[in-house]
Amino acid sequence: MGTDTFTYTISDGNGGTDTATVSVTVGPNANDAPDAINDIASTTEDTPVTVVVRSNDTDPEGDTLTVTAVTNGANGSVTIDATSGNPVYTPNLNFVGTDTFTYTISDGNGGTDTATVTVTVGPNANDAPDAINDIASTTEDTPVTVVVRSNDTDPEGDT
Repeated sequence: MGTDTFTYTISDGNGGTDTATVSVTVGPNANDAPDAINDIASTTEDTPVTVVVRSNDTDPEGDTLTVTAVTNGANGSVTIDATSGNPVYTPNLNFVGTDTFTYTISDGNGGTDTATVTVTVGPNANDAPDAINDIASTTEDTPVTVVVRSNDTDPEGDT
């Protein structure tokens, strides 16, 4: 970077000449955009996962990369952790399966790129059943039978 000069002389072929100077200013290269690389992550049902997405992303000039935007997945939400700057994916309640979200990185000099994170959400070992209160009535000295499990549920369908 900097300025360089040189002079040149021209001739008209009949003895006439003239000299001029050329100044060339060399500026810094234009900023090259960073390269965000797709990532994968895994977690279990109802458990958030922090994805360190910048660990495989690069910048040609070595600029520090920052996550500037995220999108929610179809089956979970995504936030940017205020301390680490990494995306945190939180699956929807009881969701098990595969979901995706995108994130955008910036090099702080106008360059950005976007990549996709694929998250696999596995089941927990077991979710507790949900017992619902029951009501029964009878007359004095008359036995009553109450099927207490008829309105109770289990997330995995266990019996």
